[in-house]
Amino acid sequence: MREKKLLIAVIALCALIIIGWVYVGVIAPYISCRRAERAIEAVKLPEDTQVFLKTRAEQSEVNWEHVRGEKVVFCENGTEYVRLFVEENNDPEKLKYIRVWSMDTPDDMSIYAYDRMGSNPVDKETQKKMLFDGMDKYVKILYQYPY
Repeated sequence: MREKKLLIAVIALCALIIIGWVYVGVIAPYISCRRAERAIEAVKLPEDTQVFLKTRAEQSEVNWEHVRGEKVVFCENGTEYVRLFVEENNDPEKLKYIRVWSMDTPDDMSIYAYDRMGSNPVDKETQKKMLFDGMDKYVKILYQYPY
C-alpha cells in the first residue's frame, strides 16, 4: 500500500514538472507575445496613417531576454508627426514600453529591419517602395519588454 502511494506521488510530481516546463517554454512566451501585439494595437495613431507591415511579436534572447513587437505604418507627415501625436493622444502608462522610430533607424534586434529585407521578391518590392516614397514616412511602432 505504501509503495502504491509513493508511486502515485512520484507520478504526480513528474506531471507537475512537465506542466511547469510546458508553461515556461511554450505558454508564457505565447502570452507575452500576445500582450505585446495588444499593446501596439491599442496605440492611437493619426487618421492619415496606413498599416504597411502588420503587427508581429516574438520572444528574443538577443543581448538579453525580452519580448519585442513591431508594426510599420505609412504616414505622409513623417515620423516626428506620428511620435508627437502618439505622445499627446495616448495615456503615458500605455506608452511605458512603446517607442516610435523611423524605419531607417539602425537597430540590430528589429523584426522588420530594412537591411534584412530583400531575401525574396515580395521583400525586394517592399524595399523599392520604401525608398521611392522616402524612408522617413515609414514609422515603426515598437514594443519592447524586458523579462
